[in-house]
Amino acid sequence: MKKLSLLLIIIGCFNLFASRKAIPEWAKSYCVKYIKHKSERGVPVSYLYEKTELSKEGDSVIYSIKKIIKIQNLTGRLAFSTFSLPFNKNDRVLDALVWRIKGIGRVMEFYSKKDMAVLALSENFVDDSRQLVVNFDSLEEGDVIIVYYSVKKKDLFPHYFLSFAEDGDILESEIVINNAERVAVLNDKQGIVQKDNGSFRVFNLPYVKKRRFMPSEYDLYPLVAASFSKDLNSWDAIAKEYFKISNAALDLPPDKTIPLSNPSDKVKSIKEILKFVAEKINYVDIEIGNGRIIPKPCSFVFERKYGDCKDKTFLAINLLKNAGIEAFPVLAKGFDDGRVYPEFPGIQFNHVVVAVKLDKSTMRLKNAEIDGNPYLIFDITDRITNPPFIPSSLQGTYGLFVSANGGRLISFPVFSPLQNKVKVFSSCKMHLDNSVWFEINEEKTGLPAYSEKWFIEKLSEKNRTRKYTEFIQDYISGATLIDFEVENNEDTVKTQYSVRAEDYVIQTSEGILIIPFPFTSRFKNPFRKRTRKMDIVYSKKLTVERRAEWELPEGVKIIKLPEDTMLDNDYFFFERKVKQKDGKVVATAKYVRKKMIIPEKDYKSYRKFYKKYIKALKSPIVISK
Repeated sequence: MKKLSLLLIIIGCFNLFASRKAIPEWAKSYCVKYIKHKSERGVPVSYLYEKTELSKEGDSVIYSIKKIIKIQNLTGRLAFSTFSLPFNKNDRVLDALVWRIKGIGRVMEFYSKKDMAVLALSENFVDDSRQLVVNFDSLEEGDVIIVYYSVKKKDLFPHYFLSFAEDGDILESEIVINNAERVAVLNDKQGIVQKDNGSFRVFNLPYVKKRRFMPSEYDLYPLVAASFSKDLNSWDAIAKEYFKISNAALDLPPDKTIPLSNPSDKVKSIKEILKFVAEKINYVDIEIGNGRIIPKPCSFVFERKYGDCKDKTFLAINLLKNAGIEAFPVLAKGFDDGRVYPEFPGIQFNHVVVAVKLDKSTMRLKNAEIDGNPYLIFDITDRITNPPFIPSSLQGTYGLFVSANGGRLISFPVFSPLQNKVKVFSSCKMHLDNSVWFEINEEKTGLPAYSEKWFIEKLSEKNRTRKYTEFIQDYISGATLIDFEVENNEDTVKTQYSVRAEDYVIQTSEGILIIPFPFTSRFKNPFRKRTRKMDIVYSKKLTVERRAEWELPEGVKIIKLPEDTMLDNDYFFFERKVKQKDGKVVATAKYVRKKMIIPEKDYKSYRKFYKKYIKALKSPIVISK
């Protein structure tokens, strides 16, 4: 009898192992249904089926995922050979299973939770984030990966924002929410989400190809939001809870400060403290789980000299406080990670910045107003940008201002075209052999200057000449960079270029054509397609002023100068003039971008004006010898 029992146990264990190693029953029908699907060339993967389910269990949430992924195109997509499943320290992984199969047939690889490596997401920083990792032995086009993952979560803020967005085609996707306090479908502009009680489904969502000036891809798909909290259902309540949890991090005693050049000068003190934390505290990027927003003690960060966004922000707040200056955290989310939806209060954020309260003596640093009071909003992870500017990725986005009295949703500042300016003066000399010499002086202020500063910082001396040579060749026809000099000042960047161009002018039957502004000679219109299914999104409002003075060789006759042009519409202003003056041809142009976002519905109108702008910008001077 004992032998029989033992045999039955062995057979049962074998059958259990075999059943887990075989293709799971829930996946079979979807594999058969979609396996012959062929995506458009270039689409990395197809999600044949995916289901995310959230359900309340006591004071925790059960979070489970099922995915069936077909590899369509491996070119440049080797990341798919590694599969990672993130979780937090307080989470409990209930099960994790991964299969790699050929078509709908043979299981090539199978992994259960015990087979997966458990790794910290950062080896350099103490944090509560972990991940299970699978590295496939091999991966080929046509392979299918099946994933089942279930975790019991105990989040500080039980708010979940589940996107249908994926880096590939979605054939069938389902999100199921059980026993939540609040549920909403956000950003479903086309009405594609099919709702059945707590189930939300979409079908046949095509992969969105990257295009110039497109929104974050997360903003192109619907989002299902769910809150499992009875109390944290307003921005004020969330801010109060965040303050209660995070305020303990401000543990630096009042005598813990940094040397200040003039403590009585508040403007200098604010700048020096922000600069110290931005530059001297090394940035370690952690943006998963509670590590997104809950800071480490300031004493830890001050002593170790490293931290991520929330750690650096709270250290700055603590140091400012010790200098007698009030400052507060603001939860934020960069544009690239998708919008914040004001209508659904919840932790939609993955970043923290500082808001410094100003007074009459510090008003000149103001870039925002909160409850009628002047503030300086500053991203302490940005060691390049100086107040009052913030990175373009935060402009116009929402943030949650946090104080002991609660909080409120605020809009981050948007800088005007006058604050963001590029000036280009070109001295151009044409020779009888049709070659042209350019002496170009470019000056950038505001966000264009800070973009250039980031570019400069990333370059080694060895690569600097190569990169600037590539830049000149990309923008000026037939160009060779002879020399350049960069003057990197506190708030501006000035660059001088000496350039020779052998093939700049264009020989035609009508005469010799010269494009007046050298940096525009190879400029291409990015809006050549007649239709567009997404908004146009620019990173900043902008003013560009150009002036080009042309010295032509003796004996050259001017056949035609471009007519003066002015375009003034809701999106931009443009004016260009070309005149003869003191024996030279002088061309001037001014472009002012008024809006950062051009809605899809306005694309045809915008494209029409933009085509006129490009035509006017590149309208040539016509000469003959």
